[in-house]
Amino acid sequence: MPNRFTADELANLLLLLRSSQPENVELAFSLLAEGPQSPQLRAALFYVYQFAPTSAIADTAERLLRANPRLAASGVMDFYWQQISRSLLLSSQEKTLAQQLHLCEAEADLPAKLLAEWLYEDHKLGAYYLLDGGRKSDADLSFCQKGNLIDLSQAGLEEFPMAVLAYKNLRHLRLNDNFLRRLPPEIAKLEQLEVLELSGNQLKKMPKALLSLKQLKRLQLGRNNLKQFPSFLAQLPELEALELTGSCQVNLQRGLALPEEFCQAPKLRQLGLANYKRPSQSLKAYTPFHNYPHFSELQLPAGQRLPLEQPLAMAALAFEQNKEGLAFLLRYSEDSEQKRRLLAHFYQEEAKTMDLSGQYLEHLPTEIADFDIEILDLSQCRIGFVGSYYKQTEELSKGAQQIDRERLHILGQLKNMRALSLKNCSLTALPACLFDLPNLEDLDLSYNLLEEFPENWGGLPNLQRLSFYQSFSVYSPSLELPSSFLELKQLRELRFYLHRAAKEGVKKQIKAHFGPELQYLLD
Repeated sequence: MPNRFTADELANLLLLLRSSQPENVELAFSLLAEGPQSPQLRAALFYVYQFAPTSAIADTAERLLRANPRLAASGVMDFYWQQISRSLLLSSQEKTLAQQLHLCEAEADLPAKLLAEWLYEDHKLGAYYLLDGGRKSDADLSFCQKGNLIDLSQAGLEEFPMAVLAYKNLRHLRLNDNFLRRLPPEIAKLEQLEVLELSGNQLKKMPKALLSLKQLKRLQLGRNNLKQFPSFLAQLPELEALELTGSCQVNLQRGLALPEEFCQAPKLRQLGLANYKRPSQSLKAYTPFHNYPHFSELQLPAGQRLPLEQPLAMAALAFEQNKEGLAFLLRYSEDSEQKRRLLAHFYQEEAKTMDLSGQYLEHLPTEIADFDIEILDLSQCRIGFVGSYYKQTEELSKGAQQIDRERLHILGQLKNMRALSLKNCSLTALPACLFDLPNLEDLDLSYNLLEEFPENWGGLPNLQRLSFYQSFSVYSPSLELPSSFLELKQLRELRFYLHRAAKEGVKKQIKAHFGPELQYLLD
């Protein structure tokens, strides 16, 4: 049957069918009462029923289809009802979506390319089909182009889209969150490129071909799998911003080293360099600070260059902008006044409380004793983690226990302290001065790696609450509580995690010496 609509009428019908107004959709259906006359219209019917932008549109389409036997009996609707799952097609799994589009074309004779273009326009889906996973080198990229920007992020691409290379004057290419494993040397052809976004891929190496991009100002490489720091990028003459957060597989024992040649980047004013954004969330994420400060992103105004060759200045910027770099400054700065200013950010004078939890401190500075602290929270600082597993050269001969004692020694000067949390600090030993705090009432030592039970508790006469939950690296079956511990007259709450063989013996000791007024938990 010949098409009874002109080209302009057909275009208007397609617009009506894809409208967000139910009355427009209803008008289009009335004009199609005799049945669709072209694959485009059949595709539009399928699309409006399958991908209706609102529930009102979906209800209108279903009502009209069921009311019109000729439309409802078409192969389009049969195909939908029998084989297509709306939730599957609307998923972000581009590869699965491409398979379904191929099926639409093969079994229902629908123009899959047109459906994919509509899907991309309305839902930003379908790029994988249109580019054949990136392999189609002659693809028309007008569907994802806006001016000098081509946006193919989250497209499920497994290969670099070679079709991009035909756009010689491209200024901005966005390929974030795909599955790219390599960049082709042909990328050098994009000589006018100013912004290249590649975060969230599987890149292991950056090609030297990038040096041909003389106009490149911004490069995003976050969340990749680079085997080494791409220091050659410092040679890019116009590079102003570089994002490497979560990209480099840093050797944890060596820490985050910034190559000297990279420090000469002439115009770099924005940098994301942290190996992990939130190191306190995982043991595996820990990076020692002795090579370079830890920060997620720094930025200076246009015309100002980051002081890459000055780690302390970089750490100070990191703290000023993002409250990062604290551990590096407290360890390596020789400016006591600067350290006091830093610590003051975590001190509440009225409550006499300092909260440094989750800061991954490598040691405690002496300046902490300049504050009148009654409540100190050092939980999840991992102070002992460096001493236990990532010892620096000068510390190797001391051993983990001696290092941990030295790093906590300053706590003995905080005589007014009433509550102290050293929870989850990976400590292997505690300094003797910690047990000479006459006002201490609450002590949390849970989740550490202590190798022995502390001996002398006589200096904690007011201790009321104590947690040793999962505090020992080895749960000795023959654990005995020292006599000084059994003389803690004010102790009212105790938490232990013990080896089964030790549990009964400790229970007897506790019951015999503390009586029923002590609340305790022995797991």
